[in-house]
Amino acid sequence: GTGSISIVDVVGASTRAVGGNASVGFGGQGGTGTGGNAFVQANGTLTTDASITVGTGINVFADGTGGVGGASDGATISAGAGGAGIGGSILTANAADPAFNNGAYVLAQGDRGTVTTSGPVQVTAIGQGGQGGVDTGTGTGGTGGAGTGGTAQAGSFVGTGNGSVALGRVEFGNTAVIADGRGGAGAINATGAITGT
Repeated sequence: GTGSISIVDVVGASTRAVGGNASVGFGGQGGTGTGGNAFVQANGTLTTDASITVGTGINVFADGTGGVGGASDGATISAGAGGAGIGGSILTANAADPAFNNGAYVLAQGDRGTVTTSGPVQVTAIGQGGQGGVDTGTGTGGTGGAGTGGTAQAGSFVGTGNGSVALGRVEFGNTAVIADGRGGAGAINATGAITGT
């Protein structure tokens, strides 16, 4: 939208998701955690300004963390794999509101949008795989879950404009934009050996 917002302190927006652990009975894969849509955004139009001014920093997170795989019974039921962790991605529609796609964003529309802060800006869409389940015998522990980074952006974008006015701007302090994918750890067995991958 248009208009202006001024905030004295820190602004935070988070849609972190954590998959459930496979903790009932034995075996089973950890749940998938998929980050959602979190953003601080000044849109503006070709004729109307929009501004967001923040005093001491902006933190926006759309991280996903996989759950822990279930332990084996040491006999017939194998240890489960860790769940997948998926950072919020612009390629994925938001589950709560499919009109928006996922990801983490601090953006100003390039024609008349402005986002400023003298403090640090942190924007993350990290995917962290869950740990594999422990093998309670001498077999193989569960495989660590896959980690897939999402979409994290900070800066200006064309948006609904066409770039002809080009008065939009961003002013940030120290800035970190991270969209890592991090695989989960493989698990151990009863001897203490790391046998999961």
